[in-house]
Amino acid sequence: VIDPRDISAVAVTALLTDDHDNQAYTLTGPELLTTADQVARLSDVLGRPLRTFDEPDSAVRAEFLRQGMSDEFVDVVMKGWEYVREGGLAVLTEDVERALGRPATSYKQWATDHAAQFRQAVNA
Repeated sequence: VIDPRDISAVAVTALLTDDHDNQAYTLTGPELLTTADQVARLSDVLGRPLRTFDEPDSAVRAEFLRQGMSDEFVDVVMKGWEYVREGGLAVLTEDVERALGRPATSYKQWATDHAAQFRQAVNA
């Protein structure tokens, strides 16, 4: 999980200086977080209980098909979700700090910075 502002800052820095020529970055936030971790931090920031729940794959597949998605597309999406659930994207780097000279922004800080928008969306 990475703050989009960090991605933008790295892109701007890479485009405006030669310091990043021939560099390849894997941009991540400063900590590995599950969906439940993200919801817990957001709940803390908003001061209200939030929860997650898992839908059975069969129910998700059926809903995608009901919405008109092809079997082939749904197969790819479901395989992607399985990959993520098994930790396939659980990667943590210090590349944001290497590129910017400062640590990556935490998810909790990002949530704090956007709390007003979350509250507005909930009350809409």
